[in-house]
Amino acid sequence: MSSPSIPATRLRELETLSGLPPEEHALREAASGLIGLARDPAFVEAHVLPLLAEARDAGDWYVALCWEGREGACSLQVFLWPPESRTQVHDHASWGVFCTVVGTVLEERYGRLDDGSQLDHARLKKIWQREWGTRDGVSTVLPYDGGIHRMGNPGGGTAISLHLYGPRSGRIDGRDYEPSRDYVCDRFGDERGESDAIARAKLMDEKGPKKERDVSDANNEKARRLVEEAFGQGKVELVEDILDPDFVCYDPNSESGEIRGADVIKQEIAYFRNAVPDLTYTVEDQVAEGDKVVTRYTASGTHEGEFFGVAPTGNRIEMRGIQIDRFDGSGKMVEEWPQYDLLGAMKQMGAVPES
Repeated sequence: MSSPSIPATRLRELETLSGLPPEEHALREAASGLIGLARDPAFVEAHVLPLLAEARDAGDWYVALCWEGREGACSLQVFLWPPESRTQVHDHASWGVFCTVVGTVLEERYGRLDDGSQLDHARLKKIWQREWGTRDGVSTVLPYDGGIHRMGNPGGGTAISLHLYGPRSGRIDGRDYEPSRDYVCDRFGDERGESDAIARAKLMDEKGPKKERDVSDANNEKARRLVEEAFGQGKVELVEDILDPDFVCYDPNSESGEIRGADVIKQEIAYFRNAVPDLTYTVEDQVAEGDKVVTRYTASGTHEGEFFGVAPTGNRIEMRGIQIDRFDGSGKMVEEWPQYDLLGAMKQMGAVPES
């Protein structure tokens, strides 16, 4: 990572506008300055286009270039986005603007549903998403709750974006969120005041094995929450956070052999909980390898509604199952292969004679 050369006039503009608080229209002025730089042929030719070759060897997004203003007045960063890379949900301790200079960048924007009074807790809801191309202007964020978002490149080609951030106070760079666990924590810059994104770029080659472990742990947790909380507690809002919209479940007990779409899974949860209102799931064991998680569980409850064609019996049922879930590079569950003891449940409901 290096510092880009910026025309002197652009430097003066950035230094001036970066000192303005949001209420004095800093975002509007920053947007104009950023667009001017993004459309500067000399800047693009010298510092943006060469990154396209570098992107071929990149496995994840990173900050390729960075210029830090005097005394932390601002930070100008060039982000490189390989195909299917994306950030986690996060916010910033400062205002910011960004625009796309190559390809298309997807932004998801979130709002908080809680009041922020509980430490390390944040319940989020996605409020919109938009693809930003090279002709779509700029996106702006305000500090903290005013700019909770996730960014990434869903396409098949490399994307590059230009970001300008205002001054931040202290070493807190912002906050990182894990919507599937309603969790939030502070994100810190390093001892020199560099942002977490810059430190992340410097450490990319040093954290491969740890990153793989972290991804496996995160996927384990998502698989567990889908079973124990979404199905076991009826928290259907978790489905959107954990599952890809085009998720496919290859269920041998379904009529077609597969269930397609996250929205259909929400309907499945409602169906199961209508049949067994006190349904609970307990994860007994999990194993993660690569992009897959194997989960063994036990489900139990009282049969009080129609279930696979069987009228309510009031019988207590228990069903064991195991499933393999596959996650994509963005952390979304995209496929599932389940096996569960439906025959045993049918016997407990009296629908099938005991042998």
